Amino acid sequence: MDNADATTRSRWLMAALVAAIVTLSFASPAVATAHVQRMVTFAPSAGELPESIAVDRRGTIYVSLAPLGQVRAIGPDGRQHPVATLPVGSGFGALGLALDPRGDIYVAVSTFDEGAAEIGRQYRMGVPVVFDMADAPPDAARRILDFVSGVTFALRGRMVKVGGRAFLVVPEGVE
Repeated sequence: MDNADATTRSRWLMAALVAAIVTLSFASPAVATAHVQRMVTFAPSAGELPESIAVDRRGTIYVSLAPLGQVRAIGPDGRQHPVATLPVGSGFGALGLALDPRGDIYVAVSTFDEGAAEIGRQYRMGVPVVFDMADAPPDAARRILDFVSGVTFALRGRMVKVGGRAFLVVPEGVE
């Protein structure tokens, strides 16, 4: 791509961005044209915090309750019942829902390793951290390394492999 093409592309992208901002600036709030009826009420104090929703062809509504790791079905009459309870661990629980054409429910569950979270906490306080992945299963090791690498990059630090599957993360400004 030469300079003229890059300039033209940049101008088109900028024009599209400005158009999107103008459109959003003048957008009015959604207004229901039909009768709206409350079907069910959730109790936030009991961890009933709806995160995602999906509706099947029969009109059954599925809601994920993130902190509980639960997916509930809500029928047209408003009655609800759990259809799945997933382990939450130290993560955020059931975050996303999707239904395929057959009606199978897919749930995105957010989890994280407490050890990785502790590495992040220490690192944010300015403490260099050495951690060894030698005993971690490969999938868990990959997730932990991805998390720690992201934290290290975001906070402008550095990560050094110190041997085998051991790493050192050093916060910015620490030698």
